[in-house]
Amino acid sequence: MRVSVLSVLSLVIASACAAPQLKVSSDLPLEGLAAPQPELASARARKKNLIMMISDGFGPASETLARNYIQQMEGKPYEWVSALDELLVGTSRTKSADSLVTDSAAGATVFGCGKKTYNGAIGVTTDEKPCGTVLEAAKLKGYTTALVSTARITHATPASFAAH
Repeated sequence: MRVSVLSVLSLVIASACAAPQLKVSSDLPLEGLAAPQPELASARARKKNLIMMISDGFGPASETLARNYIQQMEGKPYEWVSALDELLVGTSRTKSADSLVTDSAAGATVFGCGKKTYNGAIGVTTDEKPCGTVLEAAKLKGYTTALVSTARITHATPASFAAH
């Protein structure tokens, strides 16, 4: 399976006043997903949308290569920063439960469920039990959710957020 390094998954979680259209199984363990804190209640009232972008296989080295390429080809000064430089709000260091090299399935499962798993696992813990995802938790809270992907929706990264 060949996935472009610049393939980007956009995970969109939009709030809505209406009840969720799909029923989410309440027997999925959502204990890893923290309950809303009181101080976040006012923030939730102000915020209507949350967009989480996951660039599968895209890390600091890829961003540096893109920045250096544009600087060289367009004659940009050394101090020039790309739009991605301005958007970076955090990074993660991944290691699956069974390997130093993490595949898309294990990497996305930890993003989606908050639980580390083994390579090849989608939406399950290391003991092969389903783990509740951030999308499922949002649905249980009454949010409308969507999953948008530039890869096929069954690819390990988007599938890890919607496996159940």
